[in-house]
Amino acid sequence: MATTQNQSYGKKMAFAGVASICAGSATHPIETVKTRMQVVGEVGARSTVDYKGNFFKAARVVIENEGASGLLKGIQATWMRESIYSSLRLGLYEPIKHSLGHTDKRNTPFYIKFLAGGISGMLASSVANPTDVLKIRMQAMEKDHHNVLWHIRDIMKNNGVLGFYKGLQATIVRAIMLNATKLSTYDHIKHTLINLGILEEGYLCYFIASTCAGMIMATVTAPFDIARTRIMNQPHNKKLYAGLTDFLIKTIRNEGPMGLYKGFTPQWMRFGPFTVIQLMTWELLINLFAIRA
Repeated sequence: MATTQNQSYGKKMAFAGVASICAGSATHPIETVKTRMQVVGEVGARSTVDYKGNFFKAARVVIENEGASGLLKGIQATWMRESIYSSLRLGLYEPIKHSLGHTDKRNTPFYIKFLAGGISGMLASSVANPTDVLKIRMQAMEKDHHNVLWHIRDIMKNNGVLGFYKGLQATIVRAIMLNATKLSTYDHIKHTLINLGILEEGYLCYFIASTCAGMIMATVTAPFDIARTRIMNQPHNKKLYAGLTDFLIKTIRNEGPMGLYKGFTPQWMRFGPFTVIQLMTWELLINLFAIRA
């Protein structure tokens, strides 16, 4: 019985990776624009291009300066990241819930779901931080045309192995909040709709639950997202932020509290579709292969 359940968890983890790669590929151009908008106005910024304004203006600037391919910078790192990070954060969610003593999906308390999501996010982000560093570097550099292998060698040359763990604190805090919010709200809304008889389990139910989860998640995690982006985008030879707390102090002092929400529109535009595509594709694969353990 335990072996069968472990195999089920393994398949769900693999399907989570596939679903997340699909979602990451579909929304990558939006995230590239979001990253460029987030680094505007930061202390000691390297970029000389103005991405101020709304999302569509920033997207136009990217295309005018780099062509449409500029929107796909870092997509190799995105594939690497989703295959590791999202496989783990989604795949570990149910086993952690069960380890906390709750196996009844429809009646698990919300705080257990939130805790399980946070723990799985923390573990996944700790493992996958190097792919985050690579992705953000490649997306933020408008004149860079190197592939992911070049960036790996460059980081090793200038910073060593520790260079891949730049911004780890901000990444972990962001992942805890993001995954706890995302999976707990999705899981809770989905089963509330089913338990109250409003909807039967199916794709309409998944769509509504994932849409709500994406909106809530974007709002809660925006400050942590820009913190991760800016800390990871620091030059090799000039450390702009000592850590998450230093980032918060400097950003609020130089840009005001709303500086923590720079790039929020494209973040919401990405998180919404990403969450819907990711979770619905994951549910589709689970249903297709009938692995409801």
